Amino acid sequence: VISDLLEEVSDVVLKIDLYRYDQRHEVASYNTSLTVSPSEGNLVATLNLLQDLDIDNLCKEEEYDQKDVCFIVSHLTTVTDGSPAAPDNFLLLGKPKNGYIPHATVM
Repeated sequence: VISDLLEEVSDVVLKIDLYRYDQRHEVASYNTSLTVSPSEGNLVATLNLLQDLDIDNLCKEEEYDQKDVCFIVSHLTTVTDGSPAAPDNFLLLGKPKNGYIPHATVM
């Protein structure tokens, strides 16, 4: 999937927005965003680095109940026009604490 995405967006700069979701499939908060250019670096390596983020620390917030599913997905959009880089382009970056994986939809 990532390789297909790379072929489709090999010449554009991507803005990766990270969102936190709870078990009710709601966006709980906006974390951060970063911009990567496949032509200037390895996008796969960048995504691998994102997967190594300290998910547990990012999920330690007062408003979260310990039973809540807390994970991060990335929404890839092109910087040029803000359109989706690819359909269904959400990547699961964090593992839910209880193994339950909610359905993520393109926003």
